[in-house]
Amino acid sequence: MTTDTDKTMAGIGTWDLFPLEETAFTQAQQLSLGCRIPQKQNAIYRQALALAAFAEWLDYRAPRLSLNQEHCSVTQPDYGHLVEAVSFLQVGEFKICLLPNLMLTSPEWQLPKAVQDIPELAAHLYILVGIDEEQALATIQGVLRYDQLHDLTAGLSPDADWNYTLPVDAMAPTKAKDLLVYLHCLDPATIPLPVADGVVRLERAELTATLTRHQTDPVAFPWSWEHYAAILTDASLRAWVYDQLQQDPEAISPRQPLAQTVVDVRQWLTTQVEDLQQELAGWILPPPTLAFRFDDPVESLLTQIQAETGLTVPDTAGRAYRDVRGTVPGLRLYALTWMSASGWQLLLILGTTKHHPPAHGVTLTVQDATEIQWQAQLQPPKGYLYVQLSAPLDEGWTITVTPLEGAASTYALTCRS
Repeated sequence: MTTDTDKTMAGIGTWDLFPLEETAFTQAQQLSLGCRIPQKQNAIYRQALALAAFAEWLDYRAPRLSLNQEHCSVTQPDYGHLVEAVSFLQVGEFKICLLPNLMLTSPEWQLPKAVQDIPELAAHLYILVGIDEEQALATIQGVLRYDQLHDLTAGLSPDADWNYTLPVDAMAPTKAKDLLVYLHCLDPATIPLPVADGVVRLERAELTATLTRHQTDPVAFPWSWEHYAAILTDASLRAWVYDQLQQDPEAISPRQPLAQTVVDVRQWLTTQVEDLQQELAGWILPPPTLAFRFDDPVESLLTQIQAETGLTVPDTAGRAYRDVRGTVPGLRLYALTWMSASGWQLLLILGTTKHHPPAHGVTLTVQDATEIQWQAQLQPPKGYLYVQLSAPLDEGWTITVTPLEGAASTYALTCRS
């Protein structure tokens, strides 16, 4: 591994960042595809990246210490889809829990209540692993002992997904150097952990009723804390739930967006980003300014497309992208929109982000109210698809992204007068 570099992230401070090896992304993709719930593969991918980053850091900074990941949760999809953390790791006698964070500039991070309050998942050390996927960089943002974490969450209430929202600053005093001191000098016995009282037994019929109710509200997290804890501590029940979620992942997978998202594209030209992001239910919209450019391979593709077709995309065009959940990690749908004399214009580009291989076999379909207007499939060696569309106000299209395996993702785009 090359030597660490310093990089300052606005609003957060200075961390020691180190480059992630290319194999980290390949292995993360392979592990994510091992999860048979397509909508949860992105979560497994994030966890796998955090694991790879920590393994690289430990190998470089403490080569005499070994990481035992024989029972790691990220290799057990029935755990990985339920908890956004990497559990069951050990360094020496230390139980380790990794918390992936792919938003380095965010002042907050998410702590699953389960990894603190369920004894089987509790750890001596909780490590926040920051990852800049686009730059292939990672960092140890901080570490907290179990007792420190317990004090930090005292009096706090988790959200509906059973996560605590904590400030990154809470980890500021304890960064990578403190972690090295802990691993080399601290006795794990000085950090007492809770002891399990035994498995809470539930009848499957109780959970079946919950899943049935959840079909009418797929956005809400379905489990009460009692049910959630029981699932996580009962291996047979956890395996059964995992199998049930595979039967109809679109209907009952927790915390996924609705299958169809209606978008008023003309509003992309405004600067009301915060309100608009909520309305678009997952589209990510930076303010459309002259200086804005996609920090992504699509920027060079856009230049190439304009050169090939003679298309002129104004600098003030609204720009957005949507990470397409499903069986193809890194798949992203980009959209640029602007007004012209003939109506509103839309340029769609489908491809994968950096550090992901081209997504072959994925079909992009565009149809209006009556028929399919355009359809193509990603085939080697080309790694992207694009199409330009034009329509009068109050008309639009249905956009469908269909992988070779797994459910399709559908979006309805219109520009209202």
